[in-house]
Amino acid sequence: MKFIRKIICIFLLAYCTIQANAQQGNSCPEDLFPFYDKEKKAWGYADMMGMMVVEPIFTKVSPYSSNKAIVQKGNLCGVLDCNGNLIVPVQYKKILNFRYNKAWAMKDSLWALIDDKGRNVLVPQFSDMYSIHGTELTWVKKGGVWGLF
Repeated sequence: MKFIRKIICIFLLAYCTIQANAQQGNSCPEDLFPFYDKEKKAWGYADMMGMMVVEPIFTKVSPYSSNKAIVQKGNLCGVLDCNGNLIVPVQYKKILNFRYNKAWAMKDSLWALIDDKGRNVLVPQFSDMYSIHGTELTWVKKGGVWGLF
């Protein structure tokens, strides 16, 4: 009987934790998709029923990944959270997908490393970079010399 009570308590604790996280918006809805508005000639995001969740104001959008979506307005990129809030300002030439809550972003032809709030982890200083797939490692080039970050 004690064993069953323990299992029920663990189940209830896990269920309450999941519900609390969902209410706090810690995970994106899996049914949020890029949507192109032909009249506005812009991209946004809609749910599975076709209801607009994020207004179509973007030139390009990516699917949500790790609770973030990279969007482009004109020639510059930024990042949206699950609620459509701009968490990284639209100011970068390029932003690569987030890995380990960080992304490489190009500004003024130099690469920087930003966190998922848009703060610089490394200021723009690298002329080239190459992420090593499956690791946190990245080759970076500065002043004609390559190094490993």
